[in-house]
Amino acid sequence: REYGQSVGIWRLFDAFEKAGVAPGCTVNAKTLLERPEIANVPREKGWEVVAHNYEQGELLTGFYNDPSKERKIVEATLEEYENFFGRKAKGWLSSSLRGTTNTPEILVENGCIFYCDLLNDDQPYMVETNAGPIVSTPYSNEINDFTIITRRGHTTDEMRDILKEELTVLHREATESGSGRMMNVGLHPHVTGRAYRVRAVTEFIDYAKTLD
Repeated sequence: REYGQSVGIWRLFDAFEKAGVAPGCTVNAKTLLERPEIANVPREKGWEVVAHNYEQGELLTGFYNDPSKERKIVEATLEEYENFFGRKAKGWLSSSLRGTTNTPEILVENGCIFYCDLLNDDQPYMVETNAGPIVSTPYSNEINDFTIITRRGHTTDEMRDILKEELTVLHREATESGSGRMMNVGLHPHVTGRAYRVRAVTEFIDYAKTLD
């Protein structure tokens, strides 16, 4: 992961800038405190930034039976986010997608309007909590470089083709049904930020631009 912070993230930033695409980024509080130069890039460019736990290894599922502890972690994260960006976080992604059934309610109480922990749809949908509704903005553990490359060992070309196939089908379904589809591509700078892998992203973006 150190490679991603020192090299890979900058390669990805450069790729998105050259493509004219504004990615959505995630950042944890430790990065804001210890590597602010990374978070400065999306802040200065006005890209969407989603809060991503206080630190990567502290999983909220470890506090399922202690919602007060989970609340402290979430609120400490959101406080650092607001201190750095000068605004409240709108969205949340739990580290390793390990949120609990308490997470959405805690997020609503702290002003978040969407979160990305759920994987069960191709469309956003409302989740009701005792504190009010929040939008589930589906993430994907399948359309994700860590799964595609690190876990399954696909090549750069195969990753590009997987992304293209997913988008092609979703685009066709959306066109035929008149109802939108969402494709959330999970990228990690220590994976896709490698020199021989970033092409999967840039060539996919080139293809995506050809669609209506």
